[in-house]
Amino acid sequence: MLFPLLIAGCVTKNDGNSSQSSEETVRRLEEKVPQIMDYDDIPGAGGALIRDGEVFWSQEFGYADREEGIPVTSDTLFRAESITKSLTGCAVMKLEEEGAIGLDDPVEKYLTPWQFPDSEFSSSEVTVRQLLSHSSGLTGGFDRKLPGKKRPPLSEVLEGEHFLHQARLVREPGSKF
Repeated sequence: MLFPLLIAGCVTKNDGNSSQSSEETVRRLEEKVPQIMDYDDIPGAGGALIRDGEVFWSQEFGYADREEGIPVTSDTLFRAESITKSLTGCAVMKLEEEGAIGLDDPVEKYLTPWQFPDSEFSSSEVTVRQLLSHSSGLTGGFDRKLPGKKRPPLSEVLEGEHFLHQARLVREPGSKF
């Protein structure tokens, strides 16, 4: 588990003494993460806090393999899962600020290597904003990488060649979360 507390340093009160705020954040993380892990039966976690592009704290908790007693280390790989949504959102918003992308542009303007499969709904109505807010009507394309297996190319995942179904429009873009 990559704990979403990676952003904790961003939400702590900044009273001008960032060293004291950082120390308090670290203290709270080191206290709370094991409690959360115990409560949710999470075997292992790792995290880091970054300030000005530099890691100023990192810690590993628990086990990468509880049954074998293998501890989490700084080299342990975790599935990023939903934390990538906030990172992707930040990157897209940065591109929007720079004028490189428009939130209300059709996503097809930017998704040139992949084409939406035929659907009763118009893919030209799907916007960047809708993708970010999970209201595009798009589903599928999920991959669940198995341990020891090579990750398939994104194009194959979107085409539904791995695990679940093809990425496609299943409802009117913008109509529902």
